[in-house]
Amino acid sequence: MVNYCPDCGTQLPFENAEICPNCGARTKSPKISPPRAREGSKIGKYLIIGILLFIVFVVLAVVVFWYVELGAGKLSSLHQTPPQ
Repeated sequence: MVNYCPDCGTQLPFENAEICPNCGARTKSPKISPPRAREGSKIGKYLIIGILLFIVFVVLAVVVFWYVELGAGKLSSLHQTPPQ
């Protein structure tokens, strides 16, 4: 397929020519790469990490409380001293 310059009409030497050798005009529009995805803000990332750490802390506190008070603490029937 023979291409011609859109400005001066000169036949281009090869099919993929981007610039006309006669007048110097662009024969094709430059390739525009799609915009990169924007990275989220650092504050948002730190907020999510903070919330997750808080949830882990609360769950651990509940598990420790349950173990101490109900599992191995005074309310456990296995650790009560027999009546004398």
